[in-house]
Amino acid sequence: MTTEQIRRELQDIRYYYSHKAMFDRASDCVAKSTAVGLAEKYNAAIRSAPPRLYDLYLSLYIGNNTQASLAEKRGYSEGHIRYLNRQLYAFFQGAFEKTDKGDDEHEDGR
Repeated sequence: MTTEQIRRELQDIRYYYSHKAMFDRASDCVAKSTAVGLAEKYNAAIRSAPPRLYDLYLSLYIGNNTQASLAEKRGYSEGHIRYLNRQLYAFFQGAFEKTDKGDDEHEDGR
């Protein structure tokens, strides 16, 4: 999975959480959105993240903060938040590679 794919999916997750009430209502009468499954996938992966990355994920993507607003709230530079966000992308890449390898091994019967 590329950094660009992760970035796009995180944007979808941010949108989902910022409109969660609407998604919840719609799932009762239409169907569960794929955005819900995407959020569940990332939420499962973030559980094993270092605390700073866990906090960043919650603040940016679930809490719907921008990097600039989070930097101001925390007293960090925007550059530091961008640096942490790149680490978050790398964390997800590694987590999903492990998951993919684990799935491949199970398919091989190993």
